[in-house]
Amino acid sequence: MPSQKQCAIGRYDLRLRPGGGLLWTPAPLPNGERSDRTVQMIVRDRSLQELADTLSMFIDRPVLDRTGAQGDFDFTLEYDKDPDAANAAVGSELAGPAMFTPFREQLGIKVEATKGPVDILVVDHAEKPSANQSHISS
Repeated sequence: MPSQKQCAIGRYDLRLRPGGGLLWTPAPLPNGERSDRTVQMIVRDRSLQELADTLSMFIDRPVLDRTGAQGDFDFTLEYDKDPDAANAAVGSELAGPAMFTPFREQLGIKVEATKGPVDILVVDHAEKPSANQSHISS
């Protein structure tokens, strides 16, 4: 049976930019043309924790919301894709270091690389199914 524990690993923390608050206001939906290199991230009615959870799926380490900001937000973020990530995992050109500066400049959120405790799932035991096992029993 899997268990959960905390380990100190590399992660990203979302923090409010020093000396600045939340800079965004609801943005209109896109209606202009953009280059194939431009990413437009549109967030509607989402908490920063939900944003952190989504970003964690696309970049190489967990993302934690450390802003302290409460509530749901609307914003649009635009930035250029990371050309160095084009041959990496699917979606990696959309999220990663290429978006860290726009997060700070456009939203007032610093994406900080750090190391600290993160909850991880530990699989204590796994077995390969036998060839004659046709169903799973309780």
